[in-house]
Amino acid sequence: MSWVTFLVILSTLYTYCATQITVSQSTSESVSLGETVTLPCTLSGYSFSIPAAWWIQVKEEKKPRLLLWYGSDSSKGQGPGVPDRFSGSKDLSKNVGYLTIKRVLLEDDADYYCAIWHSPSNSLHSGTLHWGSETRSTYDLVYRAGLT
Repeated sequence: MSWVTFLVILSTLYTYCATQITVSQSTSESVSLGETVTLPCTLSGYSFSIPAAWWIQVKEEKKPRLLLWYGSDSSKGQGPGVPDRFSGSKDLSKNVGYLTIKRVLLEDDADYYCAIWHSPSNSLHSGTLHWGSETRSTYDLVYRAGLT
């Protein structure tokens, strides 16, 4: 088999495998002001042991804000100016990444997107960013009646 044929097969196999990766989130989460909320992000088709979960906050008429990325306790980062009330974690046995928001404030009312960076070479320079699908990819924090 020639190198060209091998590379074409390898590329096709990678493309097929990469398209099988899915990111799932539910649509909303209820929380009272001052409470803690944990938002899950489930990865299917690939082990969560390697990639990082990236969490982005989107508010109406504002630019998306990178909150944080979390690969492990030794491989994580906070977005510029993001308070430590926002933290990431993973449960590898469930293949789920989490965004935890402590002491929820009214200003935390936003959509929260989870994205997974998948790179066969474990590089930030080449790979694929996998998002949840449309409305299933966001969380709306819904405040309980009478407690806002």
